[in-house]
Amino acid sequence: MVASMGLSVIVVIILFLIFAIFEMVAMARFADTGDMGAALSIGSVFEDVKRIGVVNIILFEIVALIIIIVALVIASAISIIPYIGVIIATIILGAFFVLFYYKALGLL
Repeated sequence: MVASMGLSVIVVIILFLIFAIFEMVAMARFADTGDMGAALSIGSVFEDVKRIGVVNIILFEIVALIIIIVALVIASAISIIPYIGVIIATIILGAFFVLFYYKALGLL
């Protein structure tokens, strides 16, 4: 029972990673073309994944994650300042996270 549940978890994680890669490339296609049909074209997204390379996509995610973790540490340090620190961390660095990630994803 436990072994089959462990196998199921492994299969789910692998499927999640595969769909996450396709989702990132589809978002980048949508940012590039502005056409939802192009983003949902599975064949075109698959071709883009092959052209970019799965390893490059995974490396992009790892580098983006490291940069966001560093920014979160900075935001935590700024949040120590009473009241204004939380506002600065939320508004400025929160916007940085969103803009950085999606701009980098669009350049992928």
